[in-house]
Amino acid sequence: MSSVQISASAEEQIEFHKIREILSTYAKGAAGRAMCLTLHPLTDIDLIRGRVDEVYEFTSIAALPDRLQLGAYEDVSTALDHLGIEGYVLSEEDIHEIGKQMEQVQRLFSFFQNPDWKREFPSILTWLNRVSEPSKLIKQIRAILDEKGDVRPDASAQLLSISRAKEAEVSRLNR
Repeated sequence: MSSVQISASAEEQIEFHKIREILSTYAKGAAGRAMCLTLHPLTDIDLIRGRVDEVYEFTSIAALPDRLQLGAYEDVSTALDHLGIEGYVLSEEDIHEIGKQMEQVQRLFSFFQNPDWKREFPSILTWLNRVSEPSKLIKQIRAILDEKGDVRPDASAQLLSISRAKEAEVSRLNR
């Protein structure tokens, strides 16, 4: 089915900007809020049905007693763009934030290990199937950074050696 373009004046008449603003308050991060503020009314019935199904599934998940807990997130799009630059080194903060977001994606993968949820929430599962399982990336990030985002003293053999020498020197100075 083809979609019909709704004019800006029609959007204004139905006060669609208010819908965008209300919807954006539910977003967990700046990127989601920005995306909500760019939405326009849909006219393709199949797209509308798909979006309604997604909303229904998300609200059903939110109503579960052991519901999926997802938190706020920071925009890492600039950091991800920098990954395309040869030799560029991401900051600890960027790597930590990417790790935190991958942990949220991992929670989604864990949630959908339940076969009942795969059957109950097929629209959400379709979105998840577009993403790679992040456990390897999380493991690599956590081998370098702790949960607070600080470099682990055992992130490399050389760093571990320096850390131990530092501890020995501090101990010696304390004596």
